[in-house]
Amino acid sequence: MPTPPTTTAVPAPTEARMVEIVFHVPVPRGALVERVARIASAGRSAMQVDVEMHTEDLLTGAHRLATRGGFTMIALDPDGQPTPIRPLQDPTGHDWTPAHGTGLPRGQRAPM
Repeated sequence: MPTPPTTTAVPAPTEARMVEIVFHVPVPRGALVERVARIASAGRSAMQVDVEMHTEDLLTGAHRLATRGGFTMIALDPDGQPTPIRPLQDPTGHDWTPAHGTGLPRGQRAPM
């Protein structure tokens, strides 16, 4: 599957609400971390973004889920009012239009 583009809306979305954040294990100093974000659902002007942070012990190679969170992002116009999210542009031709990239109906949230 191709990597989605980094821009999701113009203007940039603003965090409106932290849905949940769960800390599973501590991240030791010097550990390698990887953060993965995906659009779980999208509506007309808002999107649900799920984020996971994994840690890797560089000595043993062990991977662990450290933190998981959900965030609601809203695209705002220059006056601070909600504005429609425009379809995502991807030079590879993959369709990242909100709700289509998730395989879910518009407004439905994927399980974390």
